[in-house]
Amino acid sequence: MGCLLLTVILIISLISPITKYLIEKYDVKYTGRQITTDWIYVNPFTGYIHFSNLKIYESSDPFSLTWGDSVFFSANGISANIALLKLLSGTIEIKKLTIDEPKEPLYKAARILISMT
Repeated sequence: MGCLLLTVILIISLISPITKYLIEKYDVKYTGRQITTDWIYVNPFTGYIHFSNLKIYESSDPFSLTWGDSVFFSANGISANIALLKLLSGTIEIKKLTIDEPKEPLYKAARILISMT
């Protein structure tokens, strides 16, 4: 019982920093844009994820080694509830998405979500 509790605590405490690291490492590869955030909270048991101070930068010339310095989209926070059972079948379903104080026009956020599908 103690080992199971320790494993659960370890998963909860490490999954958020690992998620932040993976997003910032592979952001350009999968989205074509640089992504930064202050911190990320992930609850692997409920499917809740929160990004604090999210910034997505403009992409630059694909042949250049530098990225655009202008922000494409930013928000004080973005939270989502993901359907965990559907992940098992390879489907990502966002049940609820909340964007807290977006700093760029909201239609750009919709374009981000559409381009990621």
